[in-house]
Amino acid sequence: MSGARAQTLDQLRRMAPDSGALTAPVISAEGPALDSVPPKAYRPPVRPLGQAQPPGVPDATVALADVRNRHWKTTDGFGAGDDRIHLSAHFDLEGNAYLSVMAASWELPYFYLFKRGMSGCWESRGARYHMRLDVSIWRARTSNIVEIYREGENHPTYAARIIDILAKAYETGREIRLGKRAYRLFYSCSVDGSKTPAEADTRRMGIALVEDVGKRGEHDFNPYIFPAADIGKAKLSRYQLANGQTVGLKLSQDGASLLIYGLSD
Repeated sequence: MSGARAQTLDQLRRMAPDSGALTAPVISAEGPALDSVPPKAYRPPVRPLGQAQPPGVPDATVALADVRNRHWKTTDGFGAGDDRIHLSAHFDLEGNAYLSVMAASWELPYFYLFKRGMSGCWESRGARYHMRLDVSIWRARTSNIVEIYREGENHPTYAARIIDILAKAYETGREIRLGKRAYRLFYSCSVDGSKTPAEADTRRMGIALVEDVGKRGEHDFNPYIFPAADIGKAKLSRYQLANGQTVGLKLSQDGASLLIYGLSD
């Protein structure tokens, strides 16, 4: 999300697995390793360029109700029916990356920050679950494994690498093509990290355009995130992304749809 620090997965692979929390730009482009490069070397993932009149027909129009929080229940999980536990990856407006956990009967998920020593527990339909991160010095940070155990059992009910959770979440986004570039679009809320576990902050919404620039079968995600409060109906809000592309965002007159413009390649 805008204003957060950024680095590529190639940089990430060279870091120890216990280097701290992951932020959205930890898996994006054009920025420093965590706390290791002077601030003057940092290039924001999203730079606002002010407002302007829309240039005409948008490149894409997305009904916000169709994509709002869609990834929470369409990414991954375990169990079936009323016993289903939905799992996904989620970014807040500050750029922190979380594991979202949502039982079938819950209205909103809980969130657990991807970081060294991450852990958590929750109850659903009489069962208690414990989550931990299995780390190894021989793995890239995003290759460390999220494990979830049902209380009383010795083998994990669920196990997946962080990067695989991120990849499955990416696939749930709405595909948007702007010029030569392809993105997945998400519309969701921020996170209140002051609570344990963290909870949804539904007062603060955001738009995310996520680009996969990975090569040779490996994922490398660049998330570009825009506070929804900055996007209006009257004029086009313009932004330059760290990949060099300029985009414009605007709401429809009824506020129900997002209009997206690719202003440069």
